[in-house]
Amino acid sequence: MAPSSKLHIAMFPWLAFGHMIPYLELAKLIAQKGHKVSFISTPRNIDHLPRLHPNFVPLITFVRLPLPWVDGLPENAEATSDVPYDTVQYLKKAYDGLAFQMLFSIFLGSTLSIAKPHSAIDDRKKPEDFTVPPKWVSFPTKVTFRLYEILRVFDFVTGNTSDVSDMDRLQEVIRSCEMVVVRSCMEFEPEWLQLLEDIHGKPFIPVGMLPTTEYDNDEQIDTWSQSNSG
Repeated sequence: MAPSSKLHIAMFPWLAFGHMIPYLELAKLIAQKGHKVSFISTPRNIDHLPRLHPNFVPLITFVRLPLPWVDGLPENAEATSDVPYDTVQYLKKAYDGLAFQMLFSIFLGSTLSIAKPHSAIDDRKKPEDFTVPPKWVSFPTKVTFRLYEILRVFDFVTGNTSDVSDMDRLQEVIRSCEMVVVRSCMEFEPEWLQLLEDIHGKPFIPVGMLPTTEYDNDEQIDTWSQSNSG
């Protein structure tokens, strides 16, 4: 690989280890190709990440950004594992203060389909509206939220507990990115990956399922990923 073709990539995952670990695994895959990665997170989170093999140390740099304090966020809280479930919205507000515009989705393509295309009108108002496929899904599927799943996260999804809803965050990030990298593969869900490209008008690039870890039991990740079963 010619020196001029090498990349320097910045990664800035959401403050949950169920997100940070897949990002780190992707960083290793990128580093194996000779590219450099700046992995951005807060000091405490970086300290709790798995140690890098010496081969990766010259290529993966951890960049520590202090998390802005917001009213309601417990002291020294820097990850979802540090806060009760009902105070995650304060962590999101602090995270917004670190603003970065990029997206590697640790969710499957079918889960990302919950986000409406920018030009569509989303008339889902009640929890029951999320137990059927969104109207922009153009093929038969049983992949939806179960009622008990959406009831658990409905206030976060719709913004009843914060200034900006999780749905609006996801939709805006997808809209503002030039491409989306997805923890998925064409062999597993080709129709969903194609749908996402069609409705959002940009590449959705699968990078494989990536190794799972003990951090994948993060409560928020469990709730959203369960919606892909069945």
